[in-house]
Amino acid sequence: KPGASFFTTGGHRLHFHFSTVERQLPGYSYNTPRPELDNLLRERAEELGARFVKIRAGVEPCRRDGEPALRLDDRSRDAIGLPPACEESPLLVDATGRARLFSRTLGLKAESGDRNDVAYFAHYENFVHDEVEPGQVIISVLTHGWGWRIPLPGRLSVGIVVNKEHAKTLGETPEERLENAIRNEPLLREKGRVRDDPPFAVQGNPQRAPAAGERKERPPRHAGDDLHQLPTADRTRPWPGMVACGRRLRIRRSDAVAGSVHVA
Repeated sequence: KPGASFFTTGGHRLHFHFSTVERQLPGYSYNTPRPELDNLLRERAEELGARFVKIRAGVEPCRRDGEPALRLDDRSRDAIGLPPACEESPLLVDATGRARLFSRTLGLKAESGDRNDVAYFAHYENFVHDEVEPGQVIISVLTHGWGWRIPLPGRLSVGIVVNKEHAKTLGETPEERLENAIRNEPLLREKGRVRDDPPFAVQGNPQRAPAAGERKERPPRHAGDDLHQLPTADRTRPWPGMVACGRRLRIRRSDAVAGSVHVA
């Protein structure tokens, strides 16, 4: 993706392109189908000597040097041939995302921000995305909450983030709530008039984060509760689960983007 554009219902538009900071930061980013990316990473790791064990790993709390720690449970250790001693536990990486396996196992609390929001999104084949150059992400300030439009290969991820109380006024089901938001929001209404019926998903409070004192750095915006896939219409072929896997762009100095933002 070349960058991101920010729209408001008042008509203001701001465009940012990664190429304008490529001398200091990567001048590119990608939106990647998650299953294909996962397979690519696994295949490459195996090429470099990693051993892939096809089981669901389990962890359990233990103590190491008097401090709380984690280790693989007996079933997982048996599967890869490790002894049960906590001291000999390998480096573990929590790749469970919003499920927060390590944090939940250690009893680490999470805290929410001041807003009580919920996110609804789906992937569309025929949602019009003609206001920006191909691949450009659109972030919109809506009349209620905010939304995103993220191009993916052959489809467009469209999502909204709204207060939970407002979400109740949009319908009974997640499908109804997203459809009514698209129908009512001026920035989405015309672009979503003709499209297919996609699979839907809903996320809990997007502000959920580890509690103060239990984190080194606040996680990305979408850290939170588990992601739940919801049913799709029988007449529609569901797309595989997807996620926009972009490079995280850190602006180190304000002058790194001087002259790179264009307001229309």
